[in-house]
Amino acid sequence: MNQGTIHNVPMISIAEEPVTDDNIPTYTLEMVKSFNHSLKITSPDFLKKLEQMKYYRIHQNDPVEANTPSKFKAPADQMIYNINHYINKLTADIETIKKMADKMIHELYFGTEKFITSFLNIIVDTATIQSPFAMIYTRFLQEIYIGLPTTDQKTFFRNKLAEFLYNEENLSSSRAFFIGCLTSADLTDKSRVFEIVKQLTNDGGQDSYEILFNLLIYSGQKLENTFPDFDQIISSITEAACNTSIPQRVRFMLMDLLEEREANWKIGKLLPNFVHVDDSKESEQELSGVDASILRSYITERSLPSKFTEHQLYSLLFSLAIASMKNYEIGIGALKELANRKEKVFKDKTIILLQKVKLNADKEDVLIDYPYAVRTIGAIFGQLIILGFKPELFGSDLFPYDIIVFIGLLEELVGIDRIDIITNSPYLYNLKFLPDLHSHSQVISELVDFDLTDIYPVYDAMKTIFQMINDDEPPELVMKYLFNDLDKSIFKSTYLVEFVTEFMVIHKPQKYGCLMTYIAKRPLESFAHIESIGEMYQWKPEQIAANIRRLARLINAPLDEFKKLKLRPFHDIVVKFI
Repeated sequence: MNQGTIHNVPMISIAEEPVTDDNIPTYTLEMVKSFNHSLKITSPDFLKKLEQMKYYRIHQNDPVEANTPSKFKAPADQMIYNINHYINKLTADIETIKKMADKMIHELYFGTEKFITSFLNIIVDTATIQSPFAMIYTRFLQEIYIGLPTTDQKTFFRNKLAEFLYNEENLSSSRAFFIGCLTSADLTDKSRVFEIVKQLTNDGGQDSYEILFNLLIYSGQKLENTFPDFDQIISSITEAACNTSIPQRVRFMLMDLLEEREANWKIGKLLPNFVHVDDSKESEQELSGVDASILRSYITERSLPSKFTEHQLYSLLFSLAIASMKNYEIGIGALKELANRKEKVFKDKTIILLQKVKLNADKEDVLIDYPYAVRTIGAIFGQLIILGFKPELFGSDLFPYDIIVFIGLLEELVGIDRIDIITNSPYLYNLKFLPDLHSHSQVISELVDFDLTDIYPVYDAMKTIFQMINDDEPPELVMKYLFNDLDKSIFKSTYLVEFVTEFMVIHKPQKYGCLMTYIAKRPLESFAHIESIGEMYQWKPEQIAANIRRLARLINAPLDEFKKLKLRPFHDIVVKFI
């Protein structure tokens, strides 16, 4: 036998990249055992052969094993084989998890220090590599932990788990995700996790925020309920989500994290219970009251009910919102057919139905991709406008502005080459759908991504100011652009005053303190916008008041008139701290 050659190994081909003599991927035995090759091996015989291969690899360079025969030896440790076999059998079905755990608990070696050490070493590595299944491994760990008969064994289990969890020199996103799942399941020390959260927040880099998202998406609720100063973490995340110097993908992750918190950390509630996929689909239809057959009939047969009730229209809109892209592109034709009917299907209440779809799609028991559904609602909104629906009749209150809805609306209109819908609609062109609570930084970020800032001159001006500051242009050039180069209507725009205020309060660029002279011309609008974004990002009232007082000192503006303003109810709370 040639050194390093393995005979009688089954040929493996990968669908995405066929294996040929000229293209043979290399996998270590550890990669194969951990399924880092995107294959799922369930055959006990083949798993046993992999163990034999592993034994051979370990000993082939040992002088004692110099004359290793060509036939593989039996696995060196049956316990290791069994652990891998049980882990490999896991699925998201709770009954399967309990069944595999019960089998492991009844093994003779269960509870020994060698078993606990080997088991945790394997499952931590596996869960880190296969992070999408980290929730499943967490639920399995719960069953094993509960099955340990003594307190000493459970203490040893927790200590060993911590030893393997925190052995990475630099914490990876996948390991952080697994730690977050374990925190939600009370299997790791929350204080240690919170220290990591604070460290990542202080680091403030792109990688740190991405790791922070993966760590908090499942552990956020536990940590917030345990540590009073968790609000400081949320404030830091909020500021980062508005920081346009951070890549958009990461800012979206942070915004998703903030939305999860606002929705009472609904994702975390999926642990430790799992539902079967088919069951979740049934519960989705029951909870939302959706008749999915309407969209299905249109996709398969191009048929629609002869008379359309309000409930049927709601069912169609909901089904479109959660449909795959392929089914959406086909199903959107149903709206066009309904618009052409003599009987008026789309009425004033249609926008209320869309709002109801958005609310029901966010129910914690409806297991769908909520951000995708809301983005699709924006696309449907765009299609309804094309079909003649007039959203300006409802102002900003009936269909509250949502950054994801705005993304969906833009994507749809760009995709079908109908940007003229925006330019020809004063409601859309002047952004009249923006409510009192909104962030100009978020809006401009989306416009930049879609290269649409030239449609909105005031946001084009915001983009230019931001770019000049980001490029470290001299302050006098920024002031020249603002005071001399801009059209007077843009210069006097309340939106521009609010943007400059928002930028200065969040980013605090000392070099460009000269911009305070612009803010000083409109102090009331500036104070009100600080209060607005503070309410939007759920800052504490005293924190908002402190920012307002600081700005008032910098621009030498009194606060008496601002205190007397009749704004939202939240204003009355904030002024108590001013």
